[in-house]
Amino acid sequence: MEYTSAVEAWQKAVDALPKTDLSPAERKQKEQYTTSLNKAKQRLEKASSGFSPGILINEIREKQPWQVAEEMLPELHAAGPARYSSSVRTRRATLSGVVQA
Repeated sequence: MEYTSAVEAWQKAVDALPKTDLSPAERKQKEQYTTSLNKAKQRLEKASSGFSPGILINEIREKQPWQVAEEMLPELHAAGPARYSSSVRTRRATLSGVVQA
């Protein structure tokens, strides 16, 4: 499983850092590696419990694309065709160019 190898790789990276007397750069590195290790462990746990990668991606988003689109509808309706018909105008122009040719 890909998450298992990611956890192992991040753990090796953390273990390779000095245990004491870390420089500021090494402390920052350790923080970044530990954060990535913890994320990989969370993903492994979710994947092991039966979640699919698609679900993991959707959990990151605050809103689904269709929710954003639904929220835009009142504004689009209020603005009228001038606001939402640019693709329709482009399509008509393309078709009329084809017809005239």
